[in-house]
Amino acid sequence: MNRLLPISLMALGSVIAPCSGAQTNIAQVRLFSLSLQCERGRGVDTIGFEWFLNMTTLVLGGFNGELSPNFLSGTTSHSSFFYLWNDFFGESFDGGIELDMPFPTDANGNGFADFFEVSQSVSGPGAGTCPPPWRTSSGPGTRDPPAE
Repeated sequence: MNRLLPISLMALGSVIAPCSGAQTNIAQVRLFSLSLQCERGRGVDTIGFEWFLNMTTLVLGGFNGELSPNFLSGTTSHSSFFYLWNDFFGESFDGGIELDMPFPTDANGNGFADFFEVSQSVSGPGAGTCPPPWRTSSGPGTRDPPAE
């Protein structure tokens, strides 16, 4: 039995050796993401208080800064959850945000739409309307006069 072991290992090695050459090739891989990572935003209001904005696609908490393609709704191209807060007053607002990106072009061929790159120009409408989603008795996006 001890004599057969070295012979068996040599036979096995002679079968495996020719196949091992295929394992030395290098695979060419290109990874990309359809999502965009947004860093935490910071803004100062007219009074001078700082506000912070985080975006995420995580439902159970935490911020990943992701603005992702909107796979669930066909009405807009990208969506995310947002969290806006002010440390001084402890105020916070959260909700969802959706945006519709113009037809994606990639002039420099780096895999990111030019719409998201500050170094690339994007042609598109220079003006438009953004109607507010609320409705009052005076009509959509208007404020009712104060009651006297």
